[in-house]
Formats: sequence, C-alpha cells, structure tokens
Amino acid sequence: MQILGHAIEYLTVEFVNLDALISANSEQLDAVRLPMALNRQVYLECPELPSFGERWRALLDLLKPLFFAWRPTKSLLPPEEQKQP
Repeated sequence: MQILGHAIEYLTVEFVNLDALISANSEQLDAVRLPMALNRQVYLECPELPSFGERWRALLDLLKPLFFAWRPTKSLLPPEEQKQP
C-alpha cells in the first residue's frame, strides 16, 4: 500500500505540473486513477485488526477456564485450613 501511495503521489504531482488543459478523459488522469483503484481494492480486502482491548479480553477469555478449574489439594493447604470430612 505504501508503494501504491507513493506512485499515486508521484503521478498526481506530474499531472498537476503538466500545465496542460485538464479534461476528465485524459490519459494522464487515467494513469492516476488506476493505482488509486488498486489501492482502494487492497485496502478493502485487508482484514480489520482487533483493538488492544479486544485482544486483551480474548486472552482473558482463554485463560479463564484455567483459573476457575484449578483447586488446591489438601496437601497444599496448612493443617488448620484443611477441611475435615
């Protein structure tokens, strides 16, 4: 996309500096429109990246079962906190 952007900028500057009559059907204008259309097509086909908050929530959702499924065994608890059956 960056290269297409530079090409569009270069062709636009060249087109403006021609000092010729500007018409809607000129070949120079078509030369600018082509990379612009390609740039738009590439932009619209790119997937949208999730925000930082969305990625953080997804990570927490993945880790949630690990935290809620873990239960300490009796051997890890001090004797006064162990439940007697």
